[in-house]
Formats: sequence, C-alpha cells, structure tokens
Amino acid sequence: MIALAAVLASLQAPLDSGVFVVRQDTVEIARESFRLLPSPAGGFTLTATTRYDRGRPVVVLAPLVAFTADSQLATLQYDVADPREPVRILGQLGRGRVTLRYLGHAIERAREFPAGAVTLVLDDSVFALYAAVPSPRRSPSSTRAARGAPR
Repeated sequence: MIALAAVLASLQAPLDSGVFVVRQDTVEIARESFRLLPSPAGGFTLTATTRYDRGRPVVVLAPLVAFTADSQLATLQYDVADPREPVRILGQLGRGRVTLRYLGHAIERAREFPAGAVTLVLDDSVFALYAAVPSPRRSPSSTRAARGAPR
C-alpha cells in the first residue's frame, strides 16, 4: 500500500516547471508559466498559461499537450481567451493526419495537417511548446516531422 502511494505521489510531481517573463525595457508585457507532468501510461503532459496584458484587450493562451511514451502527440487542447473571439482548439491524431477543431461562440471549423513520424505543435506566442520539441540527437534529421500552428 505504501509503495502504491509513493508511485502515485511521484506521478503527480512535475518533471519540470517554471515561469518565463517577457519585458519591454523594464515593463512586463507577458508572463508564461508551464508544467511538465508525467502520465501514468509512460508519456508526459505539457501545460502552459501565457498572459499578454501590455496591450488591450488582455489575451490568455492556455495549451495542454499530451504525448505518448514515444513522444508522439496524443491529445491537444488549446484555449485562447481573447474577449474579441474566444476559441477552444482540440487536436486529434488520425491515420496519417492531425485534425484541429476550432470551437467558438458562433463558429465550428476544422483543419487537417499531414502527420509525420513526429508531430509537433508550435505557437510563436507560447515558449513552452518549443521545450517539447525532440532534440536532434533523439530524432535524426532524416525523420519526417509534421508541424502544425494551431492559431
């Protein structure tokens, strides 16, 4: 029983976490916090919350990306809290493709991207997503990678 409790406690502890602050001169214009959590199935989950509040309106980006044990995309949920047009983006890996569904107040649409041996989810406004990119030593350049920009 104690061993089971120790295993469950270790699964809840983050593998990595941190805060990234963007400043213009000395004024903070954005802040991002992220957590990398282990998954019970052997993969990992990356969550981040990025808040841009220098300009108005305030925009909050909150991706959640889950990976399998072999670093393949398992789940994507990306919330964009923009008062002008909030949207939730859901990603699903299919046979040879990644489907992104965009759900908003008055819209629902989908986009498809070809899936490669490695599927990456990147956004130039969320730094933590770049931390989940496999290193070149683990993923040789001959491996085809599919990249998708959800927004």
